Amino acid sequence: RALYINVPISAELAARLVAPAAGLKADLYGGSAWLSIMLDDLDSLRAHVAAGLFVPTPLTGWMSKVNLLVRGTVPRESIPVRGYQILSLRFEQGLRGAVMITGARHTQRIPTFAAAFEMSDGPSGSARSSSTLAPGAAYSAKLTSVGDEAAIKNTAGGDFLPIQ
Repeated sequence: RALYINVPISAELAARLVAPAAGLKADLYGGSAWLSIMLDDLDSLRAHVAAGLFVPTPLTGWMSKVNLLVRGTVPRESIPVRGYQILSLRFEQGLRGAVMITGARHTQRIPTFAAAFEMSDGPSGSARSSSTLAPGAAYSAKLTSVGDEAAIKNTAGGDFLPIQ
C-alpha cells in the first residue's frame, strides 16, 4: 500500500537539490519542478538470497520517501532518460526502522531518519497499525520526524528538505 503526493516546486529550489555531479537536471513540467512524496507500508518486504529466490524479512513498517523528478543521459550511450533522485528516506522508529536506516545510510548515501507514523482509516479515525488497514482502503497519515535532522545535508551539498 502506497500513497503518492506530487508537489510543484520552483526550478531554482530544484536546482539546489539536484545532484549535478551525476549529470542530472530537474525535469520541468510547465516551468515547475516536481517533488514526489511517498508513504509506503513495507508489509511484504523480501530479501534476495539466491538466483530467483526471495524470502520474507522481519523488516516491516511504514516508510516515507521524498523524490525529485529528474532527467539525464545514460553515459556512453547518450540516451536521454527520466527518473527520480531520492532526497530523503524516513523509516518507522524502533529496532526494525534502525536496521533499515543503517542500511540505507551505508548503501544509498541518502539522508535517512526515524519518524513516528500515525495511520488511520479514511480522512480521520483511530490510529491503527499497518497490518490492520484493509488493502485498497483509503487512509490518512501523520508523519512526525524524530531526532535532529538540522545538521544533515544531502549528498548533493544542498540543504535537506524537511517534511513535518
